[in-house]
Amino acid sequence: EKIILSALQVVHFCLGSEHFESLQKSDSELALKSLLHCSLKTSSVDVIKFILDCFSVQRFDQDVLSTEISVFLRCMEELNSKVKAKSVFVVEKQVKIFVRLKEQIEKRLKQSA
Repeated sequence: EKIILSALQVVHFCLGSEHFESLQKSDSELALKSLLHCSLKTSSVDVIKFILDCFSVQRFDQDVLSTEISVFLRCMEELNSKVKAKSVFVVEKQVKIFVRLKEQIEKRLKQSA
């Protein structure tokens, strides 16, 4: 678990970086799918919190995110059910995640209009 948490710290830093937006679509897809896979496999509350933190700062490619949105939402639902005692941290991160998604969707809609 310590190794996973350390790896998630690095992922969090990368996802929050402006440089992440310049990655190729395939790299963005790999990062998203890896986080989704990890989140569905874990039962550790600490790992779940770090994954939520990663999702709250993400800068995934918009095409990748729109393709994986149903899996992403299902994952969010599962993470929510795994964290039995809802803390302020978890609720705050979930709100940030959905605000970030809303911003990304609006940006995509403006670009396609």
